[in-house]
Amino acid sequence: MKLRDYQHRDIRRIKEAFARRRSVLYQLPTGGGKTVVLSRVTDLSHGRVLVLCHRRELVAQSVAKLRAVGITPGVVAGADPNPNPDARVQVAMVQTLARRQTAGKPLPPAELVIVDETHLAAAATWSRLLLSGYPRAWRLGVTATPERLDGKPLSDLYGELVCGPTVAELTAAGHLVNADVYSIPGADLSGVRRAAGEYRKADAAAAMDRPALVGDAVAHYRRLADGKRGIVYAASLDHAHRLAAAFGGGWRAITGSMPAHQRDRLVAKFRAGEITGLTNYGVLVEGVDVPGVEYVGWMRPTASLVIWLQGCGRGLRPAPGKSRVVIADHAGNAIRHGLPADDRSWSLHGRPKRAKAAGPAMTTCRECLAIWSRDMTGRACPRCGAEPAAVVRRQPVVRDGLLVKVTKADLMRSARAQSMTVDERPPPRWAPPVLWRRLESKRKREGYALGWTVGACRRLMR
Repeated sequence: MKLRDYQHRDIRRIKEAFARRRSVLYQLPTGGGKTVVLSRVTDLSHGRVLVLCHRRELVAQSVAKLRAVGITPGVVAGADPNPNPDARVQVAMVQTLARRQTAGKPLPPAELVIVDETHLAAAATWSRLLLSGYPRAWRLGVTATPERLDGKPLSDLYGELVCGPTVAELTAAGHLVNADVYSIPGADLSGVRRAAGEYRKADAAAAMDRPALVGDAVAHYRRLADGKRGIVYAASLDHAHRLAAAFGGGWRAITGSMPAHQRDRLVAKFRAGEITGLTNYGVLVEGVDVPGVEYVGWMRPTASLVIWLQGCGRGLRPAPGKSRVVIADHAGNAIRHGLPADDRSWSLHGRPKRAKAAGPAMTTCRECLAIWSRDMTGRACPRCGAEPAAVVRRQPVVRDGLLVKVTKADLMRSARAQSMTVDERPPPRWAPPVLWRRLESKRKREGYALGWTVGACRRLMR
């Protein structure tokens, strides 16, 4: 498998980072070929290598890419028929190893641990496994979005961040396709509380009683991408089933509550072109690569930049006859988070905390390992939709309207207008009050993005 120029460069940069640190995080946008890079850095250790994944689809992808470069790995994932425990490189499901660790059983040895989709490592299961299960191992994290769902720093797991090319650079080089984003002026989510960095399901459902979604999903699909293969992110599991029925015979709903074999069969049919589209609530955020996807619909508001970018990334991969992907954002996510190709400054230090009242205890989803609040209605995971208990299901109310194509200039004007209406905010604990107030005053006066103050303050504090 021939490496691209930036992959050669980034592998060298990762090795240089390991000369300074024992733990490194590598960021590469969805579709940039991070699994290829992952497979080539296994030679960083002459000893045992362990690749950790949180979904069976990611295990299968890692195994396939390793075999493509001549490495036959072992697999540690439940009842896998070909475990090959003597192989130098092992690909493991983190849930399987976590169960072994809890039961006091021995873990596979490793001198180098590679963590795929490491933005999920805020979950207690991941942290316990990495920090206590492999305390002396070298550690490489890999993700397109190096930000935890709850905004906490990744600096407790990684000592250095290596960023690959941006979405815009990969698109210019032909490795990704352009995205035509259609959105609305912004959904009304005022008063919606957050848990673990995402909108609380109960509050989001209540917000749907206000006109939170604009435009009919099916009508916009027919207008913008009729007949194209697509993925639609729904606001709830019930909403996903209702949308699939509305789209018609070529569409199916896929949910985290389905048996694994049923999800696998639906994804396989979708990849083969036997199914036109899939509606879902959270389960297609990572680990499903179908280059033929030319339509991504958002009928779900999300407070998470990670979920927004990962979801949009499902449509950015090139394919024969495909020149671009249509992203129909009915919930105003583009207004909150920007366009997929926007330049972003990633950091190991997390995003600043928002002032909030004392909240409830947190728990970990057994399905996808995201962390979330236990007091949410129905106890459904806000990320993948796994529902261990009965939930109150509400059909989102959709307001008539037409999505319009948005550009970076449009979003900048909107953000500037929004910033100028936001009063100066009090300084966080980590910021010098005088410096923070001076920067906040400038932010409001000039209409800089709301996050500008944080970045400017940190730069001036160095």
